[in-house]
Amino acid sequence: GLILYLYMLLFSWMVFLSKVKTEQIATSLILSSAVVSIFAIRDFVMLHILGQVVPTYAGRVVSTFGQPNLYSGFLLLSLPFYLYLATKYQKQKAWIYLGLVVSILAIVASLSRAAIILLVGFALVWIFLKLRNVIKQVILTSAVLLGVVLAIMYSSHLTAIIQKELGLGDKVAVSWYEE
Repeated sequence: GLILYLYMLLFSWMVFLSKVKTEQIATSLILSSAVVSIFAIRDFVMLHILGQVVPTYAGRVVSTFGQPNLYSGFLLLSLPFYLYLATKYQKQKAWIYLGLVVSILAIVASLSRAAIILLVGFALVWIFLKLRNVIKQVILTSAVLLGVVLAIMYSSHLTAIIQKELGLGDKVAVSWYEE
């Protein structure tokens, strides 16, 4: 743990001293988060919809990180960079927003409750910054909160419902976290 934090501190200091443009850093972050997101969504579909065996951590997809909380945390940290680049590059705005949606779907696919709650917090902050009308803010915030609460309440049942509808039965996936 300590070595990782020291490495991150050293890396951050090197980036600061090298005078790399913020746009370049943001672009590299969103491209890497897009790759992680695509792998996560692919694994989620393969595991929960197609019933194929993929590496998991306690039955949850791991993307390229080996642990769902780590990859969802990385994706959460990349979300502000999507919005930053969307304001900087108007011509590529559609592609940037597509990447943002893919990252959000990958966060939800992690089934990480903490990440989903933080995603809601991020969405609420973004809504408050974008909307000027208080009534619109209250309605949208209530809708987002209701949606997330329902998603968290029914997330454990989602896989069973999907597998039952597709007739996959009880497929067992390989888990890295088996005791």
